[in-house]
Amino acid sequence: AGYARQRPGWKPSLTHAQQQERLQWALAHNPDKYEYGDGLGFNFRDVVFTDETPAQIRDERGMLRVWCKDEERFDNDVEKDR
Repeated sequence: AGYARQRPGWKPSLTHAQQQERLQWALAHNPDKYEYGDGLGFNFRDVVFTDETPAQIRDERGMLRVWCKDEERFDNDVEKDR
């Protein structure tokens, strides 16, 4: 019912410049960045970004395909990093 086997979509990783721009934004929007450890502001330096992709026990080599509808190809649970 609308599902087809196709290659998953992918999004490129952030460049170093984009990472620095996000860090500068976070620091600029931290209301208490100069009072380290007082518990009033948020320490963005402690934020860890993780990849939510599930681990694969038996990794298949070759072409990767997923079952999804065309409009779901770039959904977070379907896309694949390159």
